[in-house]
Amino acid sequence: MDDETRKKVLVRKILVAIDTSKHSQAALKAAASLARIMEANIHGVFVHDEVWNRVSRLPSVTSVNSLTGQVSAFQDETMQDRVQILENRLRRKLKEISKLHDITHSWQLARGKVEDEILNAARETDLITIGLKGTTAQRKILGSSARRIIDQADKPVLLLKEGLNLGSTITAVFDGSIESKKGLKLALNIAERNESTLTILIIENEVDSQEEQKNKISNLLRGSTIFPEIKQLDRSDPSRFINTVNLQKTGLLIIPKKQPLLTNSLQVILNHINCPLLMMN
Repeated sequence: MDDETRKKVLVRKILVAIDTSKHSQAALKAAASLARIMEANIHGVFVHDEVWNRVSRLPSVTSVNSLTGQVSAFQDETMQDRVQILENRLRRKLKEISKLHDITHSWQLARGKVEDEILNAARETDLITIGLKGTTAQRKILGSSARRIIDQADKPVLLLKEGLNLGSTITAVFDGSIESKKGLKLALNIAERNESTLTILIIENEVDSQEEQKNKISNLLRGSTIFPEIKQLDRSDPSRFINTVNLQKTGLLIIPKKQPLLTNSLQVILNHINCPLLMMN
């Protein structure tokens, strides 16, 4: 086995984008769980969106005193005070969950466009964790900021939606690509550390035969203490893919970000899978 095959995909610092949405809170819990497994640091980032200040200065924006009913202009200072209160609350939440999982953490307040600030902060991290959507994208399956982060990130992106968390089962999609090799190596590392069960879904490609793909997997598995279940899937069948993942009761799905199943059917997959989704670059 060559040095590249031996090399594990390590995660030492995990960025998690934090806001008040339920999806973000699920992302925070998943990031903390993964940090515990990988003995990693968690870096929380709260973005004070530049839109908030612009909106607060509009003459039509007012606030109502809940006790007196008095209507008054919404001052920029009021916005700053509320952001400070919110930041303190989210920072305490990060501290509490880090203590619960016995992991180290760091905190960052950023100002600007959410996706830009998250991508900037991610330069010094190994993996980005985000919620499916923020507080302003209630009718969308995938929020616009999350969509742009996924598209532009050069790091793996772990995507969470409300009610989901990392379990003790992993499903890794293998299509022969470099990204799928990285994903499988990361899956093996997590599974070994967490005593997780692992399923490998082989997706057909136009280059390798089934036998060649299985040989590549065998090389990656050599020396591992994990003995995964291996399944073969048709690359063009999203419904079968979704059913297979859900029947596995997958706790974490690892898949190349550029896998055609994902690029062609991301919204459908997100709407129907019942597990966190880790997209590999």
